[in-house]
Amino acid sequence: MTTYGKDSINGMAHANGNGSNAVWGAVAKESFGLGVAEFVSMGASLLVVGVADQVAPRMLKDCSKMLGKLINPYLDTIENGLQKVCKLEECQPDKTKSRQERSENLAKTMIVFTSAWGLSMAAKLGTRVVMNRWMKLAAAPSSGSWLKDMLPSKHDWNVVAWDETVHLGALLMMNTVNAKQTDQMIHGTTNMLKRWGLSDQKAKEVASMGIIWELPNALGWLAGVGAIAHDRFKVAKLGAGASHVEKLTHQTALSGALSNTHIP
Repeated sequence: MTTYGKDSINGMAHANGNGSNAVWGAVAKESFGLGVAEFVSMGASLLVVGVADQVAPRMLKDCSKMLGKLINPYLDTIENGLQKVCKLEECQPDKTKSRQERSENLAKTMIVFTSAWGLSMAAKLGTRVVMNRWMKLAAAPSSGSWLKDMLPSKHDWNVVAWDETVHLGALLMMNTVNAKQTDQMIHGTTNMLKRWGLSDQKAKEVASMGIIWELPNALGWLAGVGAIAHDRFKVAKLGAGASHVEKLTHQTALSGALSNTHIP
């Protein structure tokens, strides 16, 4: 069982007045760190698009062909399903293209977006851990092992889970109910990027990634901030007024993860 640190129970016993300000200060710092992690996450996902187009286009094309062959027999079912959850223009099948071309384009989209999402999640969690350690808000004291110290705590996963749930929920809304407005934003951003020198295809890909995937990040960040505040004040309240039984009941990884929140 993980127990509270020395400053956790004793230091939180007076969670009022200046104590509350101390918790808000920790919330503000951790929220800033999450914001930095969001920007790093965005950069990571956009980097995948750039690498796919500029550094490894041949590899992407070959992989898309291989995956396209597996998708081809189920293309109609996949396209019909996509049209139900994504009403954007780019989600509508282009019947002017052959079945093989549509299968390969769908495969390419799956590869790029899956890779972008995976790298962005790793970048978000990693940056969050680094920022928390830099601002002395780490889950636990340094163990001496860099790899072990970089592992996210349950609190980290909780914050990112709220972040991504709202992020994906907003993404779904933009693809369905607000599809018309989303398409308009993509068109506007695409035209702007083309004026900056990007090709039609690249401008549309970057605009789509930025609008569809990254814009909901703002709402996800707000949800993450809410989770940060909830967890930190929960521990502060526990330290200030919980009974002995409640303290024993709640001596979990969360208490250890937030043991560095010092409340005078």
